[in-house]
Amino acid sequence: MSVTDNIIFGNDENLLDDNKITGSVHLRVFQRKKNKYLTIIQDLDSLVEFDEKNLLKHIKQQLCCNGNITDHKEFGQILQFQGDKRHDIKDLLIKLFDINEDNIEIHG
Repeated sequence: MSVTDNIIFGNDENLLDDNKITGSVHLRVFQRKKNKYLTIIQDLDSLVEFDEKNLLKHIKQQLCCNGNITDHKEFGQILQFQGDKRHDIKDLLIKLFDINEDNIEIHG
């Protein structure tokens, strides 16, 4: 494991096995203004255990965007990022958590 993996996962016990996966992660995009978008990650905590602040910081650095943790009235607790980063975040989640592509749904 690299230093980045230790920050996000905490230890080896949080790594996923294919037989433990139940549920899916939802990546959604919302248009704020004419050319301004927000990308949100929903239900990530149903698949993996992670430190939200460290994951947020890591994704922000990798994608060069701003983001925050928000309680959404419809979706619950979400990670929110500036810009349409759905496919980039999908690639990062697959790389960091070894999530199967079938468990990541892209909406919008």
